[in-house]
Amino acid sequence: MKKNSIAFLLIFWSFLANSQQMTDFEWTKIYGGSYSECYGVPQHDNSSIILSEDEKFIYVATTSSSNDGFVRDSLGMLDGWILKLDSQTGDTLKTYVFGGSKYDVISDICNANDGGIVICGHSNSQDGDFEKTNLHINLGMPDYDYSDGFIAKFSADLVLLWVKYYGGQPFVEETSVGTDKLYSIIQTKDGGYMAAGSTYSNTDDIPTDWDRYLGGWLLKIDKDGIIEYTDKFVGVNHNENNPNDLVDVVELEEDLFAAIGTQTYFIDNSDGTWDWKDFIWVIKTEGKKILAEAEFGNTSSNYGISICKSEIGLNATSYIRPISGDVSQGYGLTDILLMQLSENIELKDKKFFGGSSEDFPYGTIMDNFGHYIVYGQTISSDYDAEGDGYG
Repeated sequence: MKKNSIAFLLIFWSFLANSQQMTDFEWTKIYGGSYSECYGVPQHDNSSIILSEDEKFIYVATTSSSNDGFVRDSLGMLDGWILKLDSQTGDTLKTYVFGGSKYDVISDICNANDGGIVICGHSNSQDGDFEKTNLHINLGMPDYDYSDGFIAKFSADLVLLWVKYYGGQPFVEETSVGTDKLYSIIQTKDGGYMAAGSTYSNTDDIPTDWDRYLGGWLLKIDKDGIIEYTDKFVGVNHNENNPNDLVDVVELEEDLFAAIGTQTYFIDNSDGTWDWKDFIWVIKTEGKKILAEAEFGNTSSNYGISICKSEIGLNATSYIRPISGDVSQGYGLTDILLMQLSENIELKDKKFFGGSSEDFPYGTIMDNFGHYIVYGQTISSDYDAEGDGYG
């Protein structure tokens, strides 16, 4: 890890997408230690922020490699890190370093209807907070080559109530990797939870007839973490060279969901080299069944990031390299793409945001007034990204 890398920066502000009007900052704070508190890439393992139901507190869930500053008592190589903040001032009320002695990554956080919070991610620790859990491991593989997805429940005061591993193993081969990761979690109308991720497995918690290659993963649990159903989801073109993943999920109605991710096509150039193309992949599911699916994108790189529901359908947020195809317009090297979809995953409208350099969305929030708030990062300083940048 790089010394003195950027710590976690939280800026609390208001942006109305339909009016393009920004208010003044209410507060801005930096949290972290001397190493990194921003692990991952835009489509996977980002820091996640929620406002408590009573709007008094902000909960931040991220992954840290520090052991100083705001981050004390580090447990391992990478640790989950949860902050409880006063929403009016940004003052830190409580923090929790989560995990064990190996790699523990928090990917998402959601409110629980009893006032607590729930996190998800992936880990391969078997001690610390995971001491009483059962890790599905592929024996003999290096630490970084396997992981299980996990879900953990906390009280409003960050007391850990339970944590559970979920996952399996692929076919037993010397080269097989038992990697299961959860990237997103929501509370469902029945009081349980739905999580989305990716998996190589086809045994244990993920018994499936699909092969060992990477596929999307949906996991439905009850309020106590007990599995109700789970399955590996793949696109119509899925095979060894065309893997899938899912990074976000939204509930349309009870037991009816939409999820977004990426379909990748690896292309053999017949000269010992490979190219690949990534397409935005959106599915609609009921239980373990895909009711509708679609791919969107161009001949370059396209990554699904988040999906949410509105009164007129679905809003999907992605980032793309604008060249040709469905997303042939744009401003720069990478742009933010917002798509309006029907609940049957049909494209109704699309719009680009960004500047002439790189712009990455991390997620989308819908406020109580029907506005979409897209948050992320940019190194652009023009077009939609014009403003008071500092570096």
